[in-house]
Amino acid sequence: MEKIKDIKILNYDEILKQLNEKFPNIDKIYEDFEKEVGNNKWTYIPNKNMWFNKEIMACYPNFNDNFQNIKLTIQDKYKDAIEVIKNNKEYKKYDVAWNIQTYNESINSFYEKWHPMESNKANHRIHKNNKFMYKKEKKILFYNNDPKTLNIEEEGILIPIFRLKEDKLHKKFEKTGKIFSLSTEEIFEEFLAKELVVTNFFDNEEKQNEYFELVKNFSIYGKYIKFLKKDKLEIILDANKIEQQICEFNNKEIFNLIDEIKIQLIYSNKDIEIKKYKSNEILSEYIFLNGDVESFKYENRLREGKREILYANGDIEKANYKSGKLEGKAIYKYTNGDVEEYEYHSGVIDGEALYKYANGDIGRLFYTNGAKKDITKLYNLLNIDNIRVNIDKYDENVLFDFGKGHWELFESEELEDLENSIGKKVYGRDPRLDIKKGGIVGIDFGTK
Repeated sequence: MEKIKDIKILNYDEILKQLNEKFPNIDKIYEDFEKEVGNNKWTYIPNKNMWFNKEIMACYPNFNDNFQNIKLTIQDKYKDAIEVIKNNKEYKKYDVAWNIQTYNESINSFYEKWHPMESNKANHRIHKNNKFMYKKEKKILFYNNDPKTLNIEEEGILIPIFRLKEDKLHKKFEKTGKIFSLSTEEIFEEFLAKELVVTNFFDNEEKQNEYFELVKNFSIYGKYIKFLKKDKLEIILDANKIEQQICEFNNKEIFNLIDEIKIQLIYSNKDIEIKKYKSNEILSEYIFLNGDVESFKYENRLREGKREILYANGDIEKANYKSGKLEGKAIYKYTNGDVEEYEYHSGVIDGEALYKYANGDIGRLFYTNGAKKDITKLYNLLNIDNIRVNIDKYDENVLFDFGKGHWELFESEELEDLENSIGKKVYGRDPRLDIKKGGIVGIDFGTK
């Protein structure tokens, strides 16, 4: 199988139009989102009661409400800390995948910087003198939350964190300390994907309904979106994602948008395939570099059913695929009016074939692993008496046995031509050798 070099959606504009209709208020919603998140490090998320830190792309529980002053010791392991979070009644309410903050995340969020969860309560003090636990790879350590006096401690406060991006980006931040620099559009996509709501939408019922409608449609169609373009927030389709999703993972939600998706695939050998995806089938038109065009359909990612190929010279072949291989009867129509009938076996033409000339003559062919030989003369010889008097055809071994041979080849000028056509030595037989002197001959004039 050739590698795919390029993918293009042929009815892109039509799909894009339908897709944009699923996000009618996206510009207005984004404008409100940008006002609240754009230039702020911290953003409150009321529907989850969390605070979002843009610089580390992560959320913390709202420690202003019922702060969980959970302390662990150096004897506790990372998995133990995770279990503590999972089993904590307060943290369960958030319905998110909590983890444990890292050292750099803690320094960015709480060391000598204002944060929205400052409190004077005795059991709620997040400042540089706190002793926090933190995650380092799959271990937990404790430290005084002050990089100038990094003292390893034996116990500390458990601080959960919910990261919005994949692990490799957070690991990069932990290694370099360089803050995330995602655009507001990218953060907007993350909020939609994680169903996070900012205060502007939460406090307004109409806006909240519009936002959650947007969240719903994004959860369905977001997998087909490459990115949201900045100025107009135009949704840009990703052909690779569409091909992967509807073909490999069989996700059919996109067919709620449009009846048919046409995708052009260009292969490394410069062949082109045009796939037409429908809700219940995938039709293909495969255009070879030499101009031949093959039409077929896919089932379970394999070629299946009827197949037709139009050759560049105008010839046409009709056959059938079974589990990805050509199988069974096939017919080949030549531009001059001749027609050939043969059979495929496991993708290869094998066995006898019938050749019908445009003038009505009949020829016989024989295929061996796709290699063709003209056996018209051989066929006629073996069937000569079957045609004349309806008796069984002769076994072809008669021709190759020196002690037997065929009457019609005795002193025949066609013997050499027959040998050339079938590639074997053949023998004629003198009919006089089969005359039985004194025998009785019966003739029935009432039958054929």
